Amino acid sequence: MSLAARILARKAQGQAFDFDAAAQARAEKAARAAEEAAARAVAGEDGEGGDDQATLLRDPPKKKWGTLSQRQRLRRAAMVGAQVLAQRQAIDETPLTGATAEAGQMRVQLITDLRRLKAIESTEAKIALKADLLPAYADYVAGFLQANTGVEDETVSWVLVWRIDVGDYAGALPIADYMISHKIGLPGRIDRKTPTFVTEEIAEAALKAYALGGAPAAAFPGAVLLDLEDLVDGCDMPDQVKAKLHKAKGRQLLWTAETTDDDPKRRIAQESALKELQRALQLDDGAGVKKDIETLQRVLKKPDTPPA
Repeated sequence: MSLAARILARKAQGQAFDFDAAAQARAEKAARAAEEAAARAVAGEDGEGGDDQATLLRDPPKKKWGTLSQRQRLRRAAMVGAQVLAQRQAIDETPLTGATAEAGQMRVQLITDLRRLKAIESTEAKIALKADLLPAYADYVAGFLQANTGVEDETVSWVLVWRIDVGDYAGALPIADYMISHKIGLPGRIDRKTPTFVTEEIAEAALKAYALGGAPAAAFPGAVLLDLEDLVDGCDMPDQVKAKLHKAKGRQLLWTAETTDDDPKRRIAQESALKELQRALQLDDGAGVKKDIETLQRVLKKPDTPPA
């Protein structure tokens, strides 16, 4: 059974991931590093010392060492060996869970899926594949966010990117919140900071939807722009990116004004849109909102209701 199938089966059984073994994984890594250091200590930096290094650590020969450098290497090895034993004891006393293994399996799955995506040239086809792949990561990401350890996880970071790509903004924002709160960056292939990337990608998607009008505009969840604004409030990012968010909010309000039959509601939406577009222009003179501002200013000069 594939990893994706196993994960979906686990989800159906109501099982969740456990992240309590993260400390154990770090301890094991540290212990391995200490063992390597001990071996280097016995051999010396010059690579000399033909005796078996593990044997020297466990049962050093009972003889008088002939040189000062040999005695120093033995002392160093004994100190590092004591550290290894202490770390191994800590590992033995740590309860074992499947969390570390699951994280490794998800990493393997991610690498496989990234290769599949790289082999596709069509952006539309890539988005369709991402939509098919994402359910296999849902439980892992949910458990990771619930644990709230503050650590970085490349699998979770890629899920953020994919969810934005497929338009699952409600699923993307909790991951973005976690990453921004803990100052975690995006995968190496993406050179923008997390707040900048999330803001720009969602704002551009909104602008595209409202430019198309019709079904795309109606389908776009305009409320997500308000949630996004709250999420990135106070985050440092280029003014041009902030301008895109305000422009997107303005266009969403214009869409509301155009599609409502309620005159008071229409005017309120127009007034709010004007403020958002003016703010976008303040942040970026090239925001492309000047014509919209001029049109709204003319419309709003008219009285609320026609004279009797």
